Amino acid sequence: MKKRSVLYITDERYFSTGLISYLSIYFEIIFIFVENDQQAIQCLRENPDIDLCFTKILMPPREDEDCNGDELGKSTGLRWSERIKKEFPDFTIWSIDYRDDISFEEFQVAGIDRNFMQPLDLDDFKQSLKKILIEKAK
Repeated sequence: MKKRSVLYITDERYFSTGLISYLSIYFEIIFIFVENDQQAIQCLRENPDIDLCFTKILMPPREDEDCNGDELGKSTGLRWSERIKKEFPDFTIWSIDYRDDISFEEFQVAGIDRNFMQPLDLDDFKQSLKKILIEKAK
């Protein structure tokens, strides 16, 4: 399998190193880190071969962003995912977060294809990633 690429939208890059180290044992993946939706969209325009995106939901909003009362960033990742999906409707987005108070429907509306709760079930995550990377390679 060729080296795959994953876009990772996070404000806590340091805390992602454990997951990345774990996945690097099993997959040849290049991780591209961005901090917000605008950077993600620009990155996808410049790199259309990116396979999928990991994002958090709870992140601080951009300073120039209209948050509609969500200044604490409780649903920033949902808004950003929705914007990404508007331009790239077939792009796969997975959320990885601690939030358990968001409904399945809210994830669907935002365009998030799968939600993984932390702490992650690493075996399930690894198998899900393997499956999607194989599908993307076809």
